[in-house]
Amino acid sequence: MIKLTKKADAFWAGNGFGNEAAEWVVKGAEEIVVRKSGSGWIATENGTRIVSGRGTKKEVLEELEWKRPELAATSDPANRIADMDVSNLTDEQIEVIRELTLRAEDGFDKRANLADNDDARNGWASQADACMRLLGRLREEANNRTEAA
Repeated sequence: MIKLTKKADAFWAGNGFGNEAAEWVVKGAEEIVVRKSGSGWIATENGTRIVSGRGTKKEVLEELEWKRPELAATSDPANRIADMDVSNLTDEQIEVIRELTLRAEDGFDKRANLADNDDARNGWASQADACMRLLGRLREEANNRTEAA
């Protein structure tokens, strides 16, 4: 999920101009601006439209995530953990992180199955997926070390 940070508040532009909507930027990629334009929402990167003419901010974010999936990764702490560099860890640290990650993945998976709405279910499932990616990276690093020895 892409996270936004407010760059500029909504304001009154004066008689004849009405209200201007707030301006938002993508957290971790502040050059991408999401704002209301006319009757729809748009996303621009350095002034170039990436997504245009969507009815809601949510629709813009969904299309932006589809077009640029790496933006979702920068905003979710679980993704940053799953994509961390594991090459500098000791064998003991890898084993401890592996065990903790296995337990966390199991807990996230159980919570996803018990969630009472789609947003919660998707959030817990995303955390479980991040754990599985980290486990894969840890396994790959352990295999690389075994092959090198």
